[in-house]
Amino acid sequence: MIAATGGWEANGRLVSDSDEDREAFAFLCELDPVFTLRFEDESVVAVTVHPTDGHRRFSLTEYTGPVQRSVVNRIAL
Repeated sequence: MIAATGGWEANGRLVSDSDEDREAFAFLCELDPVFTLRFEDESVVAVTVHPTDGHRRFSLTEYTGPVQRSVVNRIAL
């Protein structure tokens, strides 16, 4: 984790290199890039995921938006 302007930034990569897992990760990021990061001690922090390298790698930054936010996702079947 490194310090960034106004907070912190962490970098990571998907453990699996399968196309199916990358596509699932890309789908979730496109629906909503804000995730809840949970730690072993039960603490949580909202993060924004910034995918790179074809969704193989990503960076996380602390989500600083409103606590309550409207999210509308529609999937045409």
